[in-house]
Amino acid sequence: MKSPPSDAIPSSGDEKYRVTTAQIWALGVTISAQSLAWNLGFAAGFGSFLIVSLLVGAAYVCLILCLGEVMSALPFAGGAYGLARCTLGFSVGFLVAAFEIVEYIAYTATAMMSFTSMLVHIAPAAAIYQPIVWFLVYIFCLSIHIYGAAAFWRLNYFFTTVSLVPCIIWIMGSIPYLDYKTQLQPDVIFIDGFHGFMKAFPSATWLFVGLEALNTAGDEITDPRVIVPRGQFYAMITLFCTGITSIIISAGLPPGIQAWPDVMATWNSGFVLMFHMSDVKATYFSLLGTVGTLYGFIFAYSKLLTSVGSSNLISKHFQTRFFKNETPAISLVMGAVVAYLLCSMMYIWPDTQIPLDNICMLSAAFAYSTQCYGYIFLKKHFTHLNRKFHSPFGVYGAYFSMSVWVVQIISIAFFQDDDFAAGGVFLSLLIFLYLYYHAVAKHHQVFSKEEEKILFSTHVTAFNKQRSKKKTSSSNPRLRSSTDASKRSTLSFKRSFRKSKSRSKIIHVDARRSSPNCGQDSSQLQERQSSPSKPSQDNSRAQYESP
Repeated sequence: MKSPPSDAIPSSGDEKYRVTTAQIWALGVTISAQSLAWNLGFAAGFGSFLIVSLLVGAAYVCLILCLGEVMSALPFAGGAYGLARCTLGFSVGFLVAAFEIVEYIAYTATAMMSFTSMLVHIAPAAAIYQPIVWFLVYIFCLSIHIYGAAAFWRLNYFFTTVSLVPCIIWIMGSIPYLDYKTQLQPDVIFIDGFHGFMKAFPSATWLFVGLEALNTAGDEITDPRVIVPRGQFYAMITLFCTGITSIIISAGLPPGIQAWPDVMATWNSGFVLMFHMSDVKATYFSLLGTVGTLYGFIFAYSKLLTSVGSSNLISKHFQTRFFKNETPAISLVMGAVVAYLLCSMMYIWPDTQIPLDNICMLSAAFAYSTQCYGYIFLKKHFTHLNRKFHSPFGVYGAYFSMSVWVVQIISIAFFQDDDFAAGGVFLSLLIFLYLYYHAVAKHHQVFSKEEEKILFSTHVTAFNKQRSKKKTSSSNPRLRSSTDASKRSTLSFKRSFRKSKSRSKIIHVDARRSSPNCGQDSSQLQERQSSPSKPSQDNSRAQYESP
């Protein structure tokens, strides 16, 4: 994978600042801080939880590799949303976007509740002031996002440091205190059999959740096809190593396997032994990393809300940018308002937190499954797309990853002892969103400028590929079959958009056949309006036709 001349690329809205691969890696580490919630999986026993974590970790590795290849071919800022629109249709694309937005906003609220729980553990008198703390933390995070890219990415380095450095110190410093002979008795290796094994899947996901959100940073970078896949891959390797190591280290430390699910901050026992400090003081090590998690998820949901708004699937005001740095302030603030309401719900009714977490995991598993399918679809039918990154596992890795997410859906729906509460809410939300799309969004949807640009260049690439191999394909049945498959998938995409009732213009791609360099440069392509009497719009309801 050859890097561009400079690994640092100007970010949107702040031309003086440059986003690098290291900063994409840092965002992945920040957003998936591994001091939250994953220890609940020890309720299944050390052996069961370790096996589940290895499966989920391997599924994430395959997923991230697939997403890296997709990003190197189709760098949508909407991440899974843009991919699903192209491969699964417009209605499914909207559902994927909606569930990812639900996931990221809810994770923001969950991280906030974990932060205030730790704060109350340190200072019990702060319990009644939790709503004020939420407000102040959200104001701080939103202010940094609104201030601009330079402030966001630089502060993210700080959050990466306070997330990763304590974890490494905890791992290395805990080794002398490991006592597997005492802590790992035979009765705690596998607890509750197959039921416990299945129940542990959501907890293992907490070790890596949010890594897929790095694809939403595409519009921050001029060449996301190179920088995002590389940074995302490095973040995945980092978190896989620290996550699996954390499970192994925790198993040899007090308070023991059966008591681990009740621990608030997973690093505490190690720091207590290392530095001979109280449990309260050890909690300080986990405090700021938790803020970093919600800081990263705010970035993710704002990108998705802006992308969906730019396609007119929700109010177009969500795409509006403000101030000199052109920040999507409405998307940032509205997501924070919903997250604050979720925090209030969990504060008033504490029993709602676990079902909310499970709904998040269902949303994530649904989105991950569609991303794997989208990768398989592109791999089979769009072989002409230029890719700067290739998954070494190909479609087999995607099939494996998809199978794990299907198992996770089954796990959350039937093995969480919640009387199908999370599954029922998820299905209700699915039905509501499906009806909303067909009743409202379908009649207003458009192609955003970003989608126009990417899909236009995609069809230019297809034309160039077909022209350069025209003679070869006529004598090579296998190649001709691949070309025909790509053409059929393009036509399918076109027909699906024709079903939309509102469409203001059609973009035709014409080749100047008289030029000897036909198809070699996008400047040789002309756009003409099928309805010239109608004024063009910024976000055109567009139909892309291959030459």
